[in-house]
Amino acid sequence: MKKILTYLACFLLIGSVAKAQDVNDIIENVQKTYDKMKFFSAVFKQIETFKITGSQTEMLGHIYIAGGEKYRFESDEQIIITDGENVWAYSSKSNQVIIDKVKENSAALLPRDILFKYPKQYYATLLSEDKHGDQTIYTIKLDPKEDTHG
Repeated sequence: MKKILTYLACFLLIGSVAKAQDVNDIIENVQKTYDKMKFFSAVFKQIETFKITGSQTEMLGHIYIAGGEKYRFESDEQIIITDGENVWAYSSKSNQVIIDKVKENSAALLPRDILFKYPKQYYATLLSEDKHGDQTIYTIKLDPKEDTHG
């Protein structure tokens, strides 16, 4: 889920920043915009590259977020829903639902954490700035500051 949320950050940037000077300005402006939102949804594409083999996997999904802590994540393989206290995770492969409590000290991040915790734990690099009509879409790559496994 952590990698999925990393890629979601790119979609949160759409239309929310005007004339940002660098990647840190972009992230700060998105954080301010995000704080004002009550609900949003995004379609995303996760591309995961395995360093040793160079192979890639792609996943498409949709995420709905309300109130910062409530969200629904959907992909072909799973659906994850939380109300901020409980998490329901459905796997289409095993046809099974796992119910758990959200743990405060867990390594798992809620979607809003992408904008507030990830910038402290990752180096941000602006990959591209594209115009689509009157909107600017920024693509940001996040690389961990510390070596991560898994």
